[in-house]
Amino acid sequence: MQVGSLGATVFEVSDRLVRTFAEFSESFGGRIATHEVALARPIGEFVGPAARKVSIPITLNRQLGVSPIDDIAVLQEAAETGRLLPLTIAGRVIGGPGALWSIEQADVNHRAFDARGDSIISDVSLSLALMRTADTPAALSSTVAKSGVTRER
Repeated sequence: MQVGSLGATVFEVSDRLVRTFAEFSESFGGRIATHEVALARPIGEFVGPAARKVSIPITLNRQLGVSPIDDIAVLQEAAETGRLLPLTIAGRVIGGPGALWSIEQADVNHRAFDARGDSIISDVSLSLALMRTADTPAALSSTVAKSGVTRER
């Protein structure tokens, strides 16, 4: 049964394979600018949403049907080339329609090895950053138009 996916990496559980996560955490918020006022308290202004982040710790275990080395290589290639990846959990697109995430950081801890030195169990902690959503261009255009900023040539 598919639990979710990050690009081509499918999180799934079946009788022959387990590639999933035990935790999933998100962070989000707003950006607040502070304007100093002489002889008065500063005034706060909401200027837009803050960057969204996701953390996913994954355990890759060869005894559960996955290849830690191969899975890590796929994640490493995506991180080091800046590939933008859709993230879905339980059929829900994380970040909203058209959301694309980038692997900002991947920390790998190889915990067990076979007789040849190949990793049997590896823990991978992924830190993802939201890069785009379906409304990113429209939101950017709208903000620039409202601000009155023009582009000089």
